Amino acid sequence: MIIVNNFNPSYIGARNDILPLIPDYMSKVLDIGCGTGALGEQIEQRNNNVEVIGIEFDEQMAEVVQKKLDKVI
Repeated sequence: MIIVNNFNPSYIGARNDILPLIPDYMSKVLDIGCGTGALGEQIEQRNNNVEVIGIEFDEQMAEVVQKKLDKVI
């Protein structure tokens, strides 16, 4: 089990600054540096038909985000 509290807070929180820049009609979104998937979750909550693919370098964060996004690289 991974404890999310050990991650840098800059990488795990909601991204209300970025979310408005992503059009609602998008069918696919590539989230580079997706952290623990907070932005991807926000996108999917706003649009149930979107596929969110995340790219994350940190293995522990990638393990957490795999449960949240459609695919993680």
